[in-house]
Amino acid sequence: LQQQLPIPKEHHRFVIGKKGEKLQDLKLKTATKMQVPHPDDPSNQIKISGTKEGIEKARHEILLISAEQDKRAVERLDVEKVYHPFIAGPYNKLVRELMQDTGTRIHIPPPSVNKTEIVFTGEKEQLARAVARVKKIYEEKKKKTTTIAVEVKKSQHKYVIGPKGNSLQEILEKTGVSVEIPPIDSSSETLILRGEPEKLGQALTEVYAKANSFTVSSVSAPSCLHRFIIGKKGQNLAKITQQVPKVRIKFTGGEDNITLEGPTEDVHVAQEQIEAMVKELMSWSY
Repeated sequence: LQQQLPIPKEHHRFVIGKKGEKLQDLKLKTATKMQVPHPDDPSNQIKISGTKEGIEKARHEILLISAEQDKRAVERLDVEKVYHPFIAGPYNKLVRELMQDTGTRIHIPPPSVNKTEIVFTGEKEQLARAVARVKKIYEEKKKKTTTIAVEVKKSQHKYVIGPKGNSLQEILEKTGVSVEIPPIDSSSETLILRGEPEKLGQALTEVYAKANSFTVSSVSAPSCLHRFIIGKKGQNLAKITQQVPKVRIKFTGGEDNITLEGPTEDVHVAQEQIEAMVKELMSWSY
């Protein structure tokens, strides 16, 4: 992945650091590659390439360096990580509105960065307003919210998260409840739902619906039959995928299984059709 980050030209030298040491340190720390435009180049875009998580970390670090160098006031507010989603709001709507209203730049560390500080940059009076509003949200949520823990299979966590975290944002928008997912490298299957008590039931229903909305299934079929199931120029398979385009059908060479992944109902449709084809082919072979 590659992203461009606009940073005031006069802050670039602080990103690079003495003899380029700061930039090297950032690259190592975030496992990314970075390109800072040459001083003669009028561009203010710093190019970052790497994994999604690496880019998020690098953006966070560079924005902090830039905020420190900004001539306007800078303030840091320590907010427990679990309350960050309520301050950002669904799809970051709340923090964007807050920045617009106060003319203050507010940087919330991304979920993958284990930091609790929210950094504000702006004119002193406006900045004080922004900080006060964030403190108010934080204190209200601490007072009003409670948590419940639910067990969801590790393989289903990605469906609760959704592409680019969209399913989590949807739950937050619909119910005002934040869902905390254990890290990928953790073996924990426990999800924590945090929100106002009367909204937790609705959020729990949403979590289960999303967890079960996709499924992974397999059809037992001798590998020698796979090419007949696919059909000439993939025609047989095309008929199924036209009906259920969201289902991924995976044939693994040498294995007697066909894997199906996608929306639960669609997977059932595809599975029935492939099983019928297998049955027919098996009867021919006899």
